[in-house]
Amino acid sequence: MSLFSTIELWSTKAGENESFGFHSLVVSKLDKTEHDRIIVGSFDGMLRIYQVTYDSPEQTAFKPSDLLIETQLSECISQVVVGKLVR
Repeated sequence: MSLFSTIELWSTKAGENESFGFHSLVVSKLDKTEHDRIIVGSFDGMLRIYQVTYDSPEQTAFKPSDLLIETQLSECISQVVVGKLVR
């Protein structure tokens, strides 16, 4: 018997034939809304930001409206970090 169990609340496939590293994903609140954002960056330079809303426990499928930003950058993304930029 396990003390911990996990369930899949939401999933999507991010890109075809893209490479991702250990630091390619971060979950954070980027703005003042109550929703979490999932930020994913690939070594191919693709940056995606998803909004995840849990309408019901049965909703595990990706909806097209979940993808907020998808942009191709000119360089690879080796790490994604969220924080306050201070001087």
